Amino acid sequence: SQPSRLSKTTIDTIKDLAVKAIRSVGINMGPAHVEMIVTAQGPKMVELGARMGGDCITTHLVPLSTGIDMVKATIDISLGLYPDIEPKFEQGSAIRYFQVCPGKIYSIEGINAARKIAGICDIICTKKIGDLVTDIHSSIDRMGCVIAQRGDAAAAIEACEQAMKQIKIEIYEEKSGKRLLLLGGSLWKKAIQDFAQEQGIILIATGNNHNAGIFEIADECYDVDSTNTEAMKQLIREKRIDGVYMGGSESVISTACGYLQELGLPCYCTREQWEYLQNKEHFKRLCIEYGL
Repeated sequence: SQPSRLSKTTIDTIKDLAVKAIRSVGINMGPAHVEMIVTAQGPKMVELGARMGGDCITTHLVPLSTGIDMVKATIDISLGLYPDIEPKFEQGSAIRYFQVCPGKIYSIEGINAARKIAGICDIICTKKIGDLVTDIHSSIDRMGCVIAQRGDAAAAIEACEQAMKQIKIEIYEEKSGKRLLLLGGSLWKKAIQDFAQEQGIILIATGNNHNAGIFEIADECYDVDSTNTEAMKQLIREKRIDGVYMGGSESVISTACGYLQELGLPCYCTREQWEYLQNKEHFKRLCIEYGL
């Protein structure tokens, strides 16, 4: 958050140390990114870079709290122009990052509601449904953030935290093996079962025919019509499905490839490709076009 909520005495000491550090390494034109820790013995240097600050500090927080466009100022310097670094106003700005466990993203909800909170300037999502979230090793591993501007830093922080409460990110933390949904495949149930046992895969079956062979080998069974798009999307999210095996039913595939594509799950083909394959006139034109 900005501006600093430390005492004026501490801030002045920080500024003095920053200037001395920058001059000591010979930076006399352009941006500098200085990191310190305030200890019982005063501020101590951690890092100094001849660059702009990352993590939305330069691009968002500084402009929102001061009105200074540091990106433009840096470009001006690169072009030999005099930069405008005079503060235009005094506001509070803050950023909060999504805190999620490693795993696969199954749903992201509440973004629109969060945007309506007073002071919220930006909500950034760098990943989508179906993407994997890893442990944080660098800035690019983060899933996203919420950025706010209010009258002071405390108010900006409060706006961020209110927005974060609205946003619900559902992550499936993989602990017990991949979860495979079966939409057919009774004729190959023995091969599917052997493969699942070998790989530690959890089998889930759904459909109207509970006498089908896949229900005999499934670890979990549900009564959901595989051609009901909305019901299937809900089942896939709720049961943390990693992948879907569709067998050979054309009616199932034609529907499933659409909602699997929407959910970001692997699929044999896209909805558009399937329509080409099902429409004989379209397929004929493709064959002629590519000399098949």
